[in-house]
Amino acid sequence: MSERTAEYPVPAAIAAHPAWHRLESQRTYYSSKAGSFQTTYKRIKLALIAISAAIPLAALAGDHAVWKYVVALGGIAIAVMEGLLLLNQFGPLWIKYRATAESLKRERWLLLSRAGDYKGLPDGDALRLLAERVEVLLEVEHREWTQEQKQALAQLANTQDWLKRQRAEAQEGGATAPSAETPASSEEVSASDTAASASVAAPPAPADVAELVPPAESSTVADAGAPSASSAETFRETGEGGLTVPTPRG
Repeated sequence: MSERTAEYPVPAAIAAHPAWHRLESQRTYYSSKAGSFQTTYKRIKLALIAISAAIPLAALAGDHAVWKYVVALGGIAIAVMEGLLLLNQFGPLWIKYRATAESLKRERWLLLSRAGDYKGLPDGDALRLLAERVEVLLEVEHREWTQEQKQALAQLANTQDWLKRQRAEAQEGGATAPSAETPASSEEVSASDTAASASVAAPPAPADVAELVPPAESSTVADAGAPSASSAETFRETGEGGLTVPTPRG
């Protein structure tokens, strides 16, 4: 709320009274502080909105390590600014200080207009009443400010405890985390298995064995159940793998 440039002339008897100086000093203080808190609060909130909107875009920008640092720094900035808002209470104090300033301004104009509780009172009685009402307003504001600061400190302590728990859980998870090496894909695993199986010599197919045994002698071996003299002459052991190869006939 803006102040008028042209002020109503204050009588000299009222302007020289301590109650009037107290009123004017406190009204000016709360009005200026309310404006300062409003500006700070809105700037921090706008920065929070901008950073919060930029983090998803940075996460989708690519897999480069730089974007990961950008996302991490954005999260840190949000945490710091939220902590500042929580600790300093810029938003609530802006509203409270503005309300106090407007209440003091109301008392000011009621006194100068001789309206409300000041109606029909002489200057001395009106200024004593002004002093009492100003102090009541300031006492209420101080009590509420103290209570809000205690709540802010309690919330900040809870936030710090939560951050400590998160850090401890992250450290425990990092100690048991698997190796950072990139696991082999399913295609690479199947290709390696195929190469390994191909390196092992496969046993000869039944057709190949049949080609090694002449038809005439194979029937003799199957019927007798034991090697005959002719088969012994025909076949000889190689000593490698138990296979037999035919001996050329003279």
